[in-house]
Amino acid sequence: MLPVVILCVAELVNVLGVTVVVPALPAIERGLDTSGELVVTGYAATFGGLLILAGRLGDRLGHRRLLLAGLTVFGTASAAAGLAPSAEWLVAARCLQGAGAAAMIPNALSLLVAHAGDRHGRAVALWTAVGAVGGGSGFFVGGVLTDVAGWRWILLVNVPVTVVLAAGVATVVRPAPRHDGGGLDVAGGVTVTAALVVLVLTASASGPAAVAGVAATGLLLAAFVVVERRAEDPILPPRTWSDRRLSSASAVALVNNAATGSAVVVGAGFAQRELALTPSAAGLVLLSFNAAVIAGSALAPRLSGGRPDRAMRIGLAVMAAAALALATGTATVTGTTGTGALAAGLALLGAGLGVSAVGSTTLGTAGREDRRGTSSALINTGAQVGTAVGVAVVLGLAGTDGHRPGWLLAAAIAVAGLAAVIRPIRPEPPQPATSPATPYQRAGDAA
Repeated sequence: MLPVVILCVAELVNVLGVTVVVPALPAIERGLDTSGELVVTGYAATFGGLLILAGRLGDRLGHRRLLLAGLTVFGTASAAAGLAPSAEWLVAARCLQGAGAAAMIPNALSLLVAHAGDRHGRAVALWTAVGAVGGGSGFFVGGVLTDVAGWRWILLVNVPVTVVLAAGVATVVRPAPRHDGGGLDVAGGVTVTAALVVLVLTASASGPAAVAGVAATGLLLAAFVVVERRAEDPILPPRTWSDRRLSSASAVALVNNAATGSAVVVGAGFAQRELALTPSAAGLVLLSFNAAVIAGSALAPRLSGGRPDRAMRIGLAVMAAAALALATGTATVTGTTGTGALAAGLALLGAGLGVSAVGSTTLGTAGREDRRGTSSALINTGAQVGTAVGVAVVLGLAGTDGHRPGWLLAAAIAVAGLAAVIRPIRPEPPQPATSPATPYQRAGDAA
């Protein structure tokens, strides 16, 4: 169980890498005389853009090797960011942090699945719960560190954490098999990375920049399709697209984050604008969402009877009901009643996310060992794109028409996801790789 816990800590570090920075943005803006937007979007762009390439490299070169490389890059970039003398230096370091996280997450998840064996579902539930802990505690931890020690320490604290985590990975986590067949699809990796980076950046753009970003994303994706058709060993082989389990899991990961990310952002605005809560009080209300994600993650295997597709359907239905309840149940409430209604709706939303996320991750990471890194990367990419696009769209709606359309859109997204997976999906039992390998090696045998 210790290797699973260590690998879950890698997910915690990644989530904290995003959330702890948010409460420190005003201090960063004052200290370096700059806008804090790129501090967040720079990390998100490189993280989301490099996931697929990093997952595929893990399949080829070894998941533990890529995880250790990612931890090294993340820790080094954290030191550079914490010591940044200028805004440009800080943004560059945050981009490098995102790249390190991209190498960490799909490969940590792949190793977790390999170590969990027949406890796959429980391990994924723990992974999801730990991510929720990072999401809920990050804002608080970031605020406290900024107040007590200054904003630079929210970045510098990652250095000793990554050193200890890397030591744990190197000594406790067994390497998964490497699969060295074929050549590396460099052109495919470059085009899909560029397309995803532009897509994530476009999500926060507006006006002509947004139009240009959409056009550039479309052109890059078209180029990626052409490159993949000609590649001898494509980064995303044709069977990836025809595998209903993986495609459904990735799509549901996108829907999960698009629906809940957007609904939570609207909820934060509603708490402050309509209920007149302070930012701190609004943050406490939002903790109901994160606590419920943890509970939903723990209950998912039991509620679904071990069927990940059923978990996705249950979770999506609960999310749709929660978003609809928020849209209709908060229309006229104010004061304490309004705060309670908001907290209850967000808790129901979080419970649905916990159940659905465990289902999608479990379904998508089962199957062939030689593509497990790529599968993990696709699921995480779906989640990252879902968050970026969902939040951007719903903020536009909330900014012009208030909170209700944003919650209704979140409900519609969840319903669309539910419709896409309404037909049962039988999980594929784990399959060995096409090349012979020993599934569990001693830690010193390979990377």
